[in-house]
Parts: sequence; structure tokens; C-alpha cells
Amino acid sequence: MVELIAAIAAEPMSALGVGILLVAAGMYPLGFMLGSDCSKCCGTCDQCEEGELPDTVTVTFDGFSDKTRSHDLCKLNFSSCYGSGADGRVLEPGGDQETDAGPISEVSLTDHGSGYAKFGRVAPTLTATGAGEGAEILLTLTQSQNACGLDYWKITSASVTGGTGYSDNEQLSVSTADGDTTEASAEIRLRTQRVEPELIVQDSNGSADFSLSLTQNAGTPESWRVNSVTINDGGSGYSWGEELYIVGKTADDKTSGYVGISILLRTDIVEPTLAASVTSETGTGAALSVNLSPDTTGDGKPVFTVSSLTVDDGGSGYAVGDSVNISVTDGMDDWGYFDATVDAVDEAGVIQSIAINWGGWYSKDLGVITDFEWGDGYYYANSYYRDNGTPSSIEVVNGGIYYREDADAPPYVATVTVTISQEYPSAGAGAEITATVDDDPESPNFGKIASLEIANGGNGYLAWIWLANDCCGWQLNGMPIVLKRNRLGRSNYECTYSHEICGGWGYEVGNYSVTHTAGLMQVGVEYRGPSLPPVVFINRNVTNSSDGNYPTRCAVSMTASEPIADCDQFSFAASNLTGITATVSHGGEYDPYFAGRQGSGAQLVPNADNCKQCCQGADDIPDELEVYVEQNWFGFSNLSGTYILPRVGDQLNYNAPFRTVWLLTAGSPHSNENPFGPLVLSIEIRPDVCSVGYFGSSPGTPGCDNCVKKCGIRAACSRPDGSGPYGLFEEDMRFCFRYDPSLTESEKASQYCAVLCMDVPLCSPPSGMEFNFFAPYGSENLSNAGNNYLCAQNIKPTYRAGDPVLGPYTGPVRPNHLNTFKMTVQ
Repeated sequence: MVELIAAIAAEPMSALGVGILLVAAGMYPLGFMLGSDCSKCCGTCDQCEEGELPDTVTVTFDGFSDKTRSHDLCKLNFSSCYGSGADGRVLEPGGDQETDAGPISEVSLTDHGSGYAKFGRVAPTLTATGAGEGAEILLTLTQSQNACGLDYWKITSASVTGGTGYSDNEQLSVSTADGDTTEASAEIRLRTQRVEPELIVQDSNGSADFSLSLTQNAGTPESWRVNSVTINDGGSGYSWGEELYIVGKTADDKTSGYVGISILLRTDIVEPTLAASVTSETGTGAALSVNLSPDTTGDGKPVFTVSSLTVDDGGSGYAVGDSVNISVTDGMDDWGYFDATVDAVDEAGVIQSIAINWGGWYSKDLGVITDFEWGDGYYYANSYYRDNGTPSSIEVVNGGIYYREDADAPPYVATVTVTISQEYPSAGAGAEITATVDDDPESPNFGKIASLEIANGGNGYLAWIWLANDCCGWQLNGMPIVLKRNRLGRSNYECTYSHEICGGWGYEVGNYSVTHTAGLMQVGVEYRGPSLPPVVFINRNVTNSSDGNYPTRCAVSMTASEPIADCDQFSFAASNLTGITATVSHGGEYDPYFAGRQGSGAQLVPNADNCKQCCQGADDIPDELEVYVEQNWFGFSNLSGTYILPRVGDQLNYNAPFRTVWLLTAGSPHSNENPFGPLVLSIEIRPDVCSVGYFGSSPGTPGCDNCVKKCGIRAACSRPDGSGPYGLFEEDMRFCFRYDPSLTESEKASQYCAVLCMDVPLCSPPSGMEFNFFAPYGSENLSNAGNNYLCAQNIKPTYRAGDPVLGPYTGPVRPNHLNTFKMTVQ
């Protein structure tokens, strides 16, 4: 167990494997898992079939750029009458969006597409067949061209002779010879000879007898219509309005696409027999006789209605309003509503009269057909014929599209138009790009885009722009990094190497906004067995919640050119498509603190604080600084003494992730009582204008660099709430000369970069560094110290003598201010 804990302490990035070890401890003897010697399962790479991997490897990168390119801003689009799939991109010009736009100078095909050239075409061979037999069908083809100029053949006419067993209007099947192409199938229909049909009235009853008279319709194809129907015998059992259809007698007797026509029967209707009664709660004994009159329903059917009721016996006990009912004893109720009531009675309730409000409709159907009317189909479906199965003609509904490709015939080549789609900030115009198609039928690339030519580059185009300054090349190129093999028993874990370093700093080009700074990068190597080439990678290791959403600036994955069979010979070179390379050599002395030193020393893991851009993981950033203050102006309260400035967290300022601040406030612990009262005494290290991208320094400023290669150290004395003058002081009061009113902003930045910036890594101010604080002459208000236009009295700066840009300082001496106190780092 002691060895396990030691292994975890030595390789904390493998700590996730502890869970696996704990599970495994339940499956294997404890001595096997935690014995004095690590067995093959957890000590060697199980991918090695020959030899054994070394404990360390050394990785050296090359080819990293210090900038990141954007995605492609200009895309090539290909349009043509035929062919598809081609794709391309504009490669140049690219760079700075303000200065590098211009004519298109380089383009590239990312996909050559296909189908932009086609083989020549000749006439196809077509045949047509149907359901019958014996017919000879001759097809006539006509050559045409589509909108793209491609030849094809279509059926324009067809003739037929002989044959039997065919159906009228059947669609014939069109087939092609082997090697022919059907782009669109034809539709051709066979017409057969037609004769007068034999028709019958379709009658399930069958007791009636009809005769039909037919007349031939005009036009073709031939058809016949029912002219009249004679009722020879009316039969029995039919009903008024019953519909009977006229149909073919045999299967060869057909209608012309409809169900045929129908007749609506008219039968013999006679007077029905009805009975009347009175419904009453008190009356009895009444007898009534029903009197009928003929009537007609809305659809013309003859019916009878109750016209009056004769009181044969008035009974007794009835009342006015008692209802009168009708029942049918012989016949039918034709849905005619009957309504009648007792109209008058005497004092004994004897019915005197009946009032009929509605007499209803009633009838008796004898079921004998006497006449008919034509159904609706008579006017649109009265068309019949007999199909005798003998072909007569062929109708071409759609001729189709057919052809045969012939490699010996001249090929067709599409005219390809190339256009450019752009994204901001590219805003070019006028470019003309032509595409050449491979038109050699024998070429394996026949029909593909072979090449592109820039006929006119136009102007104002940007293929890409710089998005960020990553500084990956400055930090990584040529720096040997020793990695240690992981050994915690996780699957394939012993086949990997890793080490974490500080890095991944950068800022966006154009707005100088820092995206993330306190970063960690994991450098790794993985052996994948004798059948797969090994890989080298850099990826992100999240350090805190505020920094975890950003990708690693220098993230990369590279693969060796071939596998390695012998693990004893584990050395190789790897590369990726962007030109970045890595050389991996056998062995190397591993330093767990290399380029990623942490603060307490208790863990061998890089600490995000120490990965600030000025320190860059080179050393521990001290948690506190000891300074000595020596008072020079005796008109102020005594400040002399030793003070402890504790390092503050990142929460004090928006740009804290790339600043390191030691700050003493009122009430903070220190060796003396705080004589500064409400003032704050601080020292800070930050990139400031020592590198491009921070606090408004412009690219190209003399003495500055795009990467954080220098940082500045400042001391300050100010109010804790930030109000009032913020006194900023450089060592030897150099800071004031940056603000000489005679200098331009660029000259000020250049002077600061060239003289006041110190080389990184810079994790703390060096011992012995002095800071002189000044105040206006006669003032006892220390918060006024550090006025931007004040310099030490009677001191003329000489440190600028070696400035290659500005030369020696020749400005006036600034009098009338006094040295207040001096602070020295212990």
C-alpha cells in the first residue's frame, strides 16, 4: 500500500486509476496487486509484443506558428448543367484584415467531383411486348437533345400487325438491349379492334323481360350507346325507384372506362288500405272511416293522402284535442307525416267532427314494372364496345428517354462556372476562375475537375485572417520536453507518456482582448501496438472553472509514419497536415517541475497561478513579499520600517489572470503598525505594454513583441477604493518619463518596452529592486504622489542613452517636487 501511495504522489495525473485498482483488489490477491514488484499487468505496456518501452521519452516540437488562422473565408462554388460534387477553396491572399486583402493568387480543389464529362451516345435498341401473342410491333425512334446538349432517343410512333389475346388500352412493356440506358420510361398503349357489344339489364330478380336498342357513337375508338329500352314483361317483386344497371353480357363486352348506365324503375301504384283510431284518456267506442285522395311526392311517385275521416260512431267521453292515428293494413307509409285531432264533441263527449292538419302519404306498390327513367350515367357513361383481342393500333402517350453510351463517340463536356462565396471581412470583387474538365474517356479521372486557373484575381479578397497570437512556436519549437510513462494499471495506461507544462496563452487579433492566460497544456505520447503508428498530442487540462471553457491554443495531434514493432526501439518522428512535427527520442531525465512548477511543493501538478504569463511556471510565485521602506522627506509621518505584502487573489481586477499583485492595505498583518493609514502599498508584475495585445499597445511597436517575452514591475501607493490619483512608480522613477508630454503614444510605448520591460520568466521582483516615491513640493498628502508629469528634482535621466529608437533624453528637468520615501525589495 505504501508503494501505491508513493506512485500516486509521483504521478498524480494518474490518480483516476486508483478506483480501478481498488476494484481490482477485490478480484486478485492483495499481495499480487500491492506487492514489492509490479507485475506485468501494471508495470509494462501490454501492447508491446517485443521489447519494453522506456520509462521516459523526450519530445521536441517544430513547425508551430505563433498565430492561429481563421477558417476559410472564401469558398469556390461550381455550377454546370451536369456533374456535381466539386468543391474548392481560396488559399491566398490572407493575413491581416486591414492590410493584406488583395487579388486572389492561389486556389485549390478540395473535391474534384464527378460527372462533368459524359461518354458519347448512340441510338439504343428497344422492343415492346404485351399480354397477347403473335403481334409484330415496330417502334420508331427520334433523336433529340436535352437542355444541356446531351443526345437521347424517344419513341415517336409505333405500328402493330397480327396477334390475338390482347386487351384494349393495355400498356405495353418497353425493354432495352444490354448496355442501353433508360433515363425515363416510355408509356405506349395498345388499341384493339372493337365491335358492337351485347348488353343486358343486370337484374337479380329476373322476372321482367327487356329489349335494348344500340346506336354507334361518333369518333374513334369505336363505341356504342344504349338508345332505348323496351319492357316486354313487367315481372313482379320490383319497387318504385329501384335502379338496374345495363352491363356487358360477356367479359369482352366492356364500358369505356365507367360503370355504364342505369334505369330507374316505375311500378304500378294503387290505393292502400288504412284504419283510423282515436287516442283518449276518457273516451271509448268511436268508429271512423278513412277517405283518400291521390297525390304525388317530390320525386314524382304517385301516393294517396287522407283527405277526410267519417265519424261512423262518435262514442262517448272524448274531449276536443284527442289525437287521431292512422295505421296501414295493406300498403306502405311513404314517410308522409299524418296529423289530426278531435275537433268537436257534445256534452256527453260524443265526437262530432275531426280536424285533419296533414293527411300524410300512403301507397300500395304492386311490384310490376310499367315504365322507367334514365339514371344519371345515361348522359356521361353511355358508351360500350366489344373487345375481340385483335390489335389495331398503338398510342404513344410518352416517348421516354433512351440512349447507349459509346466510349468511341465524341464525349460531352460541361461548361463549368466557378463563383466565389465570401465571409466578412473578405469583400472582394472581379475575380474570374476557370475550371478544366478531364475529357479523356480512357482516363480514370474522366468527368472530374482536373484543374483551376485564375484568369483574373480581382481585388479585395481575404482567404483567411489571423485570429489570435498563440505564441506556440516561441514557446514550444525546439524545446525538449521529457515525458514519464504512466504506471497505474488502467487499460493501456502503461503505454502512454505525459507531462504538463504552462502554456496556451494568447489574445484575439484586432481587438486585443485577452481570451485566457493561466493555462496548462498536457503533452503526451501513446504507443498503440505493432499494427498502428504511435501518436503525439497536446491537449487541454482544465485548471479552474473560469479557465475551463477555452480550448488549448496549441492543441495538436500527430501520427508517426509507420508502426513500431520493437518497443526497445521506441524512437520516431510524427507530423500532421499543417506542417507541425515532433521528434520522440528514447529516454531523458524527467523533471516533474519542468515548465510547470506549482506553489506548495506538495503536489507534482502545475499550478494555474504559477502559469501566469510572466512567470510561465519557471518557479513558485511567493505568497508574500518583504520590503523595507526608508523615509526621505521628514515633513511626513514616519514610514520607515519592514513590511510584508501578501499576494492577493485574482478577484481584485478584471485582468487579474495575467497579473501578480502583492498588496498591503490598512489593517493587514505586517511587522509594524500601519503608518500608511488609508493608503494601499502594492507591487505588481504584469505584461502591460511589454507585449502586443495588452492595454492598447499596437502591433509593430518597436521593442515590443507579439508574445509575452517581457513583463514590467510596478509599485503603487493609492487609496484602497481606487479613487483619487493612482500613484504608479517604477524602479528609479523611470515611469514618469514614459509620460513626457513631448512624446507620442508610440514613442512612449517604445520607450517603456525597450527600457523598462524585463525578460520572462519573471515570477517575483528581484531582491534589492528599489522604488522611489515622490510628491509635489510642500505637499503632505501622500495620495498625490506619483503625478504623471513629475520627476525627481534635479535628476536628468541617463538610462535612455542606449535606446536604439529614441536616443538620449534631451527634455527639461522637472523641478518642484520631493522624494517622499524609497521602498526596497528584501
